Order: sequence, then C-alpha cells, then structure tokens
Amino acid sequence: MSTLTITPPGLAKGKEYWVDIEVPYSKIVKKWKRKYKPRLHQHVKNGRLQKRVLSIYFKSMGRTDFPHERDDAIEVLENERKEWAINLCCQFEFSSGISTDTIRQFAEKGEEEIINIGLEDEYNQNIGNGDSNPNKDGLTALCQLAKPDLLREMLIHSRVSSRYPKSVYKRDSGGVPSINNWDDLIDTLSKNSVENYAVWHQFEHEGSRYIAIEQEDRDGVERQVGGNIEQEPANLIILHFEGPYLDIYTDNRSSANLTQSGVNRDISGEEYEEDRNTVTPSEVGDFAKNISEKDKERQEDDANLDYVLTDLHVSRTTLANNPELKLSSASGIGKSVEELRNLGYDLLSDPKHIDRLKIKFNGYTFTVTNSKRRTGTGDTYRELVYGCHAGSSIRKDFENLMEKEFQIDIKYQSSS
Repeated sequence: MSTLTITPPGLAKGKEYWVDIEVPYSKIVKKWKRKYKPRLHQHVKNGRLQKRVLSIYFKSMGRTDFPHERDDAIEVLENERKEWAINLCCQFEFSSGISTDTIRQFAEKGEEEIINIGLEDEYNQNIGNGDSNPNKDGLTALCQLAKPDLLREMLIHSRVSSRYPKSVYKRDSGGVPSINNWDDLIDTLSKNSVENYAVWHQFEHEGSRYIAIEQEDRDGVERQVGGNIEQEPANLIILHFEGPYLDIYTDNRSSANLTQSGVNRDISGEEYEEDRNTVTPSEVGDFAKNISEKDKERQEDDANLDYVLTDLHVSRTTLANNPELKLSSASGIGKSVEELRNLGYDLLSDPKHIDRLKIKFNGYTFTVTNSKRRTGTGDTYRELVYGCHAGSSIRKDFENLMEKEFQIDIKYQSSS
C-alpha cells in the first residue's frame, strides 16, 4: 500500500484559486450547512460520491479507521478538517462542468505527480482499469491535490472542445511557434482595451499549445460552470496552436483579429492569416453534383460512406417562377436530387445558385456555403466555407476528406 509522502499541495488552496477556475467559493462557504453540505450527502444517495473518492481525504488525514458509511465519513471529515470538506465540495462543483474523458486525459498527464505524493493506490482505484469505469470526481480530486494547475488545463481544454472558435487562421509552413515571452502581445491588447490583460495559463497537450489570456482586476468575480451563472464570467481569450492552425476563442471577432495581429508581430515571426481558397463556379457545380451522386449511390447500394449529404439550399430553380428550394433529410438527399433531375428539374444546373450544403460527418453537421467575396479593390472571388461545432482535428479530417474525395478546398469560418 502506498504511503502519503507530503501534504498534498492542493489542500492549501482557498478562495482565490477556486474562483479563478469558475467555482463560487464564497457562496459555498456562506451556504455550507444549508445547501452544499447537504449536496455532498445527496451525492452519497445517488451513488456519485464513492468511497474511492473519500479515501483520498482519509489518507491525507493519516486516518486508517475509514467509516463504513459514507455519510459518516463526510461528518468525520468536516469535524476534523472543515476546510478540506469544503475543498472536496469545490472539486465536485468543478467536475460537474467537465467531461469524464477530459478529466481522465489530464489525470493520466498528472499520474507521476499523483504517485509522487503517495496516492498511487487511489489513482489506480479511480482511473478505471479492468472492470471499473473512471471516476471523474476522484480523478479531479487527485489532480487538484497533486498538481492544482491541471484543473486550469481541464477548463481551457473543455472550453476549446465544446465551442466554436471565433476565428481560425492558418499558415502554409512551420510548426507550433516557440513561445517564451508574451509581454509585447499583452501590451498590444491592453493598449486597445479599457482593461489590462495577463497570461492566465499556458500549457501543451497532445501536440497542441494552449494559451489563455484574461482581463486583470477581476477580484470578486465568481464564476460557475454550466447554467447557474450568478455573476458575469471572465473574458478569457484562448489561443490554440495545432500544426498550421491558430484557433482563437474570444467574445468578439475584433479581439480575435487584434490577437492574431499581435501573434504575427510579437510571437511567432510567421504570418497567420485567413486563407483565400478561391474556387470557380464550375468547381462548385462539380463538387455539388459529385457529392450528390455519391450520396445517391450510398442510399441505393447501402454503401458504407463516412458522410451523408443531408441538406441542399438552392436560391433559384427552373421550376415555374424560379423559386428557391430546400431539401432536407437525415437519411440523405442524393436520390431526391436525382429524381427531380429525371423530372426535368436540375437543381444543380447553375452553380451560382447553389447556396448551401449540409454534410454529416463523424457525428457533426458541416454547413458548406458557396460565398462570394469582395476584396478591398472591389474585385470579387468565390470560396466554399463551412461552419461546425467540431474541434480542429475533426475539421482537418473533414477538409482532407473533401480534398481526397472531390479535389475541392474548403475553409472553416466561424458562424458567430
């Protein structure tokens, strides 16, 4: 059995730490007896608060007489270390807003630190080996106690994984930039805002680099993950570098553009810019016809394709009075397009009027739009752009699939 070697660093954390990672610490303390301690007991009743979580705290107290009943264990923990019971509650509040998969990823990343403080047995019990599933609350507790910054990383990664980036930039060559000093970029952001900015946290994970920047002077701002937001959440600007991509997550596109300019000037020495993937009308028409034909074959032959063409919007048709037309079916629309063509109504005859396609891929809907652009000189060009909720790795898979299957370049564009 492993022995605790040092007092876990996370047990020294208090209000400032928890507020910073969006847990309403002051409210938990103020409403401890009325709301939050009963919530822990409710977690016992619904099976969420398990012994393998509580054992982490009893080992930290040096207690070997672990109560048989978990409700009794909560009372013992509160009586001997009330601040630790509150810390446990904060861990539960935090983990409620983060997926089990994300928490497990970062627990595996922090395995060495968890083992080094003597919680190896508890790590093995909670990580989910053999017949047991990962316990997200136990893993959150282990990460926060052994390496508190892992919870910052979980929060950033979760936000990136579940939201649209405001803007995406790309460069033709070079890898993730080497980042040593962010002072110049922080100065750029601060000069163009009524707030001051500072790097909140930065880290690397699975070949990607994440940098989160937040507005300073936010003492007293308490944040809550999920729907129960009682005060305004802090405005984090998150930069996600992965290969040639720079995704920027922020509240508005102007902040994203300002950040991108600062990255080019102050950080990377490389030019990240929005690609101009020009296409001709004939290329758009060929793409729409080919993917429609593939979808028809999939429906007729029960072919195993990685994608389904679910929607088509055409702004002008050859029907009487040239109305717009929208086709939509979760099972695919390829056969419908073909049947209308056989009746003399070719929806794809004029590519300039093919406004939008929706393609289901890897569990996500990719909305592909035929966009006409205008340059600063008044010249026009055409692009195929798409929007989706998928992260950058799935977006790249989709782009690669479209290029391989149809020899067409399409580009992500935030829809917000």
